[in-house]
Amino acid sequence: MSGGQHKIALAPKAASPYLRETLVLLNDTVIPGNFFSVTGAEPLADVYDSGTGQIFVTNSYSNSVSVVSASSNTITAIVPVGVYPVGAVYDPELGEVFVANYESNSVSIISDSTDTVVATVGVGDGPYGMAFYPGQDEVFVTDALAHNVSVIAAATDAVVATIPVGSTPLSAAYDNVTEQVFVANYGSDNVSVISDMTDTVVAEVPVGSEPAGIVYDDGKGEVFVTNFNSSNVSVISAATDVDVASIPAGSYLSGIAYAPTPGDPANGEIFAVNVASNANPDVGNVSVISDTTNRVLAYVSCGLSSQGVTFDPANGEVFVTNSGSTNLSVISDATNSMITSILLGAYPVAAVHDGGTGEVFVADSRANTVDVISGETNQVVAKVRVGGGPQGLAYDSRMKEIFVTNEVSDSVSVIADSNNSVVATIPVGVYPMGIAYDSSKGELFVANGGNTYPGQYNVSVISDASNKVVASIVSGTPNSSGPLDLAYDSARGEVFVVNYFGGVAVINDTTDSVVANISVRPYPSAAAYDRAQGEVFVTSSASGDVSVISDTTDKVMSNITAGNDPRGIVYAPGLNELFTSNYGSDTVTAITDSTNTATANVSVGPNPADVAWDPANGNLYVPDFSDGTVSIIASGYLQNVTFTETGLPSGTNWSVSLNGSNEVSALGTLNFTEPNGAYNFTVATTDSAFAPYNYAGSVTVDGAPVFIDVGFISTESMINFTETGLPSGTNWSVSIGGEQLETPASSILFGELNGTYAYTVGVVTGYAASPVSGSLDVNGTPVAVPISFAAIQPTTYTVTFQESGLPTGTSWSVTLATKTISSTNSTISFQQPNGSFVYEVAPVAGFTFHTPDPSVSISGTPVEVTVTFSPITTSHTSPPPIDYALLALVVAVLVLAVGVVLMRWRRKRPPGAEPKSSPARSNGPGPPS
Repeated sequence: MSGGQHKIALAPKAASPYLRETLVLLNDTVIPGNFFSVTGAEPLADVYDSGTGQIFVTNSYSNSVSVVSASSNTITAIVPVGVYPVGAVYDPELGEVFVANYESNSVSIISDSTDTVVATVGVGDGPYGMAFYPGQDEVFVTDALAHNVSVIAAATDAVVATIPVGSTPLSAAYDNVTEQVFVANYGSDNVSVISDMTDTVVAEVPVGSEPAGIVYDDGKGEVFVTNFNSSNVSVISAATDVDVASIPAGSYLSGIAYAPTPGDPANGEIFAVNVASNANPDVGNVSVISDTTNRVLAYVSCGLSSQGVTFDPANGEVFVTNSGSTNLSVISDATNSMITSILLGAYPVAAVHDGGTGEVFVADSRANTVDVISGETNQVVAKVRVGGGPQGLAYDSRMKEIFVTNEVSDSVSVIADSNNSVVATIPVGVYPMGIAYDSSKGELFVANGGNTYPGQYNVSVISDASNKVVASIVSGTPNSSGPLDLAYDSARGEVFVVNYFGGVAVINDTTDSVVANISVRPYPSAAAYDRAQGEVFVTSSASGDVSVISDTTDKVMSNITAGNDPRGIVYAPGLNELFTSNYGSDTVTAITDSTNTATANVSVGPNPADVAWDPANGNLYVPDFSDGTVSIIASGYLQNVTFTETGLPSGTNWSVSLNGSNEVSALGTLNFTEPNGAYNFTVATTDSAFAPYNYAGSVTVDGAPVFIDVGFISTESMINFTETGLPSGTNWSVSIGGEQLETPASSILFGELNGTYAYTVGVVTGYAASPVSGSLDVNGTPVAVPISFAAIQPTTYTVTFQESGLPTGTSWSVTLATKTISSTNSTISFQQPNGSFVYEVAPVAGFTFHTPDPSVSISGTPVEVTVTFSPITTSHTSPPPIDYALLALVVAVLVLAVGVVLMRWRRKRPPGAEPKSSPARSNGPGPPS
């Protein structure tokens, strides 16, 4: 008995868009269906975990904590916590990280071994900052809105004390010498000093205006406090609780960290974070302060709106959170310079399809990049750095370029789609937002959303030939402007400008002048041109409607209800439909343009900001702003997948699981409705006397219904081959009686009549089966045949590196493939299988080296590589050889000359004359004469 699969061509069902898969931009993974990705958004604080060598970063907007490896500078986990997490502290005794959730009035406790929340503790209103007291294993939490400090016992995860402090306490620091906790009170401009023995305030120290961050310097026994409003750092003596110094350190100071100097803790550094810098109010920096001189040594530029800071002593690095640019800056403590930045999240805001390459370009407003997505694989193939705050995208089919509006830097970046590089940057108006391409004129129209003042222009016109602004057009009055988006009407040569604070302005692209103004629903946000109907569709973020404008009469014909706060819209000519991305309801609405009715709503990720249509694959690409993902909607047809069973007694229940759904029936067929794609299925029955013949397999849906036959056999004549040793999901096969079955499951079932049968196990690459073949007898009872697979270990051969030229005992090393070996002997040996491998010899000070080839090829025999070292010699001009005979002659002549002079001098001196003695040398100035 065998089962089969065949297709029957039937008329397709009505089109029904569905969410096919989700592209997570942070790690470029494609996940089927609607996947919720908790990526890092608005990072505020971070803390170093010395036990695991990780940085824990609180993401206030996405209610999560990003776990970053300090050694590789990569995200290893994202942990959901409470609402609006802000502060964090590490407990080395329990290996836990405590996170203050400002809006849920709680503290989440994360185990650093599992990166999961193991407990949640309720505290006072507005928990913000924390300090750890190792002596009692307690955590002190500043409750900013309750104006007190909650004390949590880490052993019991319970609040054991509540201590009133100053107004709006934001941060805390523990002094292990005086055993006191210092609390920065933002609202009362002072620092409360708490005795951890009595849990009471023992002193109040006035500091600067609005103290925000605080840290204890155990090398100096001092407390450093950042004063947000007075732009200085106060220094408090922990011994006397007195403010002993004030250090000007930048502007809008927030987080602060202490970095002791290795081997010399008395000369450490303080890293104070400036939310904004004096040079650029949008960019934060870090002031590096010497705790010896109390002076700023350096300023290090970071990302947008820098906030928190922590020090990694293992790697000598400082990590700074940048809430505005959603990343983590890594600063070298040795050089006081930024090494790299780690992206914690993505904020996709706009998307456009490139008809030339078949790719989709997605603008990330926080990372200042444009992600290039392949229309074939739906994966990111490139990231292009553009200006600050990219917002809008347009494809120029004539120049094969993508034009990107940069809201923050008031410019437009031009990307060549041939190599995904920026080829030009064009200054435009204030806060450029939307952009549209005019194919007849070869021009780009840019909506400058910030140009809302009298005398300023609202729309910039760019020539794609010169990449220069050739015109500026006022699209509305100062009270009715704020242009956000545009749509180009190719039939009439007009550009429709969506003014957020007014209506829609119509610009003639020949005269570059406004020829009409159209009133629509309040706060319009986006527009799309439907060339089939000669209509322009305009979304209203306030009403949730879509206004339909006739481009012949420039009048609104109808209004269509979409979702909540629609912000993006696109026309799909292949479907004669328009799709709106509804930012407030997390949906995409499909509108049929022939009837002007909404026909479907598809749930997507949180806050969809735009939508792009790819006519090649029929997919819609929706950037989900708050999730850092792109939802991929398939606009194709759903098809019937029908399973038909044979062999079961009438009325017996059987079931099929397919693509996450499970259907049960006592009839002969089971039906599913699936989109195009490949899916695994499993079959089962409740009657233990029968088993499905092909109980596991796969099905491919490709534009037509699919029918699959499922055969059931009696377990009395069942042959059950069961494998062990293969990784889960690995395909394997067995042939018996001229029939072969293959499956990724652990068992393969055959049903045969009584008799003797030979079987053979198929080859699985990298594994050896035991037994690989054999024979069995069927005589009316079930037969079980266990098959064990063992991984085949590849044969390895010795690769020897032989050095010459180094002094005996000199250390040298070689890296082959991914392994590095060091030695003080003249040989280094590796064991490698057949293949070609790259190696690298590490430099040795004072020597150069020569190798025959940077790679080795192994083909069944050992390999030896000779590495020849040579001393590095310094070239110089050698002095001429000394002529000792000539030197002796010169000395003799000099001695003779001196003797003659002395004899003449003695003859001239008068008798009795003696030489005068030198006066005694004085140790200081003599008396006045």
